[in-house]
Amino acid sequence: MSGIATATRSAGRLQATTSQVTLAAVQADPSKPLVSISPSGKAMLLLGAAFMPFFLWWAALAITQLSPIVAPGPLRTFSYILISPDSGAARAVLWQALGETLPIAALGFVTGLGAAFLLAALSVLAPTLSRALLPVLEFGDTLSGGNHDNKRRLFPRAG
Repeated sequence: MSGIATATRSAGRLQATTSQVTLAAVQADPSKPLVSISPSGKAMLLLGAAFMPFFLWWAALAITQLSPIVAPGPLRTFSYILISPDSGAARAVLWQALGETLPIAALGFVTGLGAAFLLAALSVLAPTLSRALLPVLEFGDTLSGGNHDNKRRLFPRAG
């Protein structure tokens, strides 16, 4: 009889969670934007997003005062790759290095994605195994400084 009670309790929790997600999705009107931004505002956001990494790069170098030989700034790097007389050779070396690195990075990405998919599928198909692995995952998450509120929401009995 306890199996039926546990299944009923789990079904009730699942239905409550599904209702919360459904209500949240229904409340937002997809035809209306959450924030109205003018075309000039969108252009400014796009420019800001494009230049922000370069500004942060420059600011980090200015704050740390690293030697330009060790860490050249964005303007010096741009000049070296696109403007200087040796820029063609520099680009050729960079393309060759990218050709060597990209396949290895792609293999790692696909492998990690496949492992994450298998673990996610396994946690749905074998919840007992998921609960058994939870302490190991929490230990790894603690080392990486993960979000603990998410765990309490996903695993209410473990949190």
